[in-house]
Amino acid sequence: MHDNGIVNVYLARDLLEAEFLRNVLDVHGIETRIFGANSIQSGMLPNEEAAPCLWVRRRDEEHARELLAEWEMVQARRQAGDVRSESMWNCSNCGEMVEDIFDMCWKCQTPRNTSPPGAESCPTDL
Repeated sequence: MHDNGIVNVYLARDLLEAEFLRNVLDVHGIETRIFGANSIQSGMLPNEEAAPCLWVRRRDEEHARELLAEWEMVQARRQAGDVRSESMWNCSNCGEMVEDIFDMCWKCQTPRNTSPPGAESCPTDL
């Protein structure tokens, strides 16, 4: 990714959020860079100038902003206690509840609608 063709699309609260969202964008085929992570890791106090930011290619900017806006909306509903079960899916591998906008489990990285390990080999008739 060349620096002259990238744009800042998100200011993360912390490095953990930045890494998580980079993975979300990666699942959707959007290459993402995090800038600002080194200043936090080196012990500088976090502020807007030092906070980790997500940068993507210009051609991916619109799609990245849409995904990030959906994620923020889910987080706002969660904080308000308004996450409904129909906006979630259950991971077939670990049982974690995952927001509907994600195609991969955040806990075990199992893709949505994937059978748990060994399920294919279980006999149906005994």
